[in-house]
Amino acid sequence: MTHSTDEGGGQAPPARISVVIPVWNGADFLAEAIDSALAQTWPDVEVIVVDDGSTDDGATVAVAERYCDRIRLLRRPHGGVSAVLNAGIDAMSGAYFAWLSHDDVFLPDKLAVQMAAIRRHGSDAIVYTDYELVDAGLRRIKVKRLPDLAPGAFRLWLMTHSALHGGTILVPRAWLEGERFDERLATTQDYDMWFRLARRYPFLHVPEVLLRYRIHGRQESWTNPRRIEEGNRLLIGFLDAVGPAEVRAATTDPPSLVHLRAALRYRVRGYRLAAEHARSLAATEARTDGSRWSPRRWALLAAYRVAHPALRPMAWWKRRHLGPEPMATLTPAQPSSER
Repeated sequence: MTHSTDEGGGQAPPARISVVIPVWNGADFLAEAIDSALAQTWPDVEVIVVDDGSTDDGATVAVAERYCDRIRLLRRPHGGVSAVLNAGIDAMSGAYFAWLSHDDVFLPDKLAVQMAAIRRHGSDAIVYTDYELVDAGLRRIKVKRLPDLAPGAFRLWLMTHSALHGGTILVPRAWLEGERFDERLATTQDYDMWFRLARRYPFLHVPEVLLRYRIHGRQESWTNPRRIEEGNRLLIGFLDAVGPAEVRAATTDPPSLVHLRAALRYRVRGYRLAAEHARSLAATEARTDGSRWSPRRWALLAAYRVAHPALRPMAWWKRRHLGPEPMATLTPAQPSSER
């Protein structure tokens, strides 16, 4: 899918981009998200707000209704963020899909910069950008810079780092045909989707901060006690899907060191089961890939033994500003669309 001139020799009209905003009981921040989508410098933007059965006495819906015909408002029974995103994709009329959480904010040139990158690239890609973490009042906490990656290395990076933010993504609508966000997942549906898409399509990095990612006490990534269980399951699936051949094609490091670094990152992030699985893979591979007595391997093993989630700077910030993290539970996951 590329942009071309029309039959009369003139420039084709700009492609429409549909911005889908899922929301559940999000009256506090929704207006800022909608305003940022409507303020985009790209000339053809469709804004779709999907209310996921809010139970706040109409406060969330009232915010959306203030925009009248400037946006489309869809209302559905509560089913979780995946179901809401799928409903928005089904309803969209644009050639490109963008996801904006109700508590996040696009910078004004976000979509225009991404479309310019697609034109420079020469064909459609899934475009992602850098972003900044901000507090509830949009004060900067830190900037997240992401790497430029070859297509063959992207799934490996998702497996080891998981730093991609869904709000930075711009996806051609045609590439979502036959793909759905998994409605069984409450907190990892985005990484599950990007990992599947990366098997077939290139991801293109724009090295600019174009999203403000708000950190606050009601986020699903912080409040849902199932997030650790879901995260472990997702990462173990990634580890099993990205085999040694894909690792060797993506990096010159031995697979055992790649998996050991992944184990260390998982352990620091609190995903103990995934960390143990990655360490087991690393131990098996070290017997055959020549890294068994590597100083790097022993340094990673030493770091692994002392790694703890409390050592992460953002974990410290969240505990200080948001309070204790909810305990994980093994009860069935409840659907939610709070991101």
